[in-house]
Amino acid sequence: MTDDISKQKQESESFDRLMRGLILVSKDELDAEEKKYKKAQRKQKNGDSVFKNKDS
Repeated sequence: MTDDISKQKQESESFDRLMRGLILVSKDELDAEEKKYKKAQRKQKNGDSVFKNKDS
């Protein structure tokens, strides 16, 4: 029983570390996504299609 508990504790600790790492890495990505989203919202307000293909 104690093996299960210590294993769970280890897993949750490594998960926490992983999530912190992901949060640090994805901060820049989030900023980029936010800019894209806001740009898309502006386009929608202006009546442009958000789903227009870039190559067409």
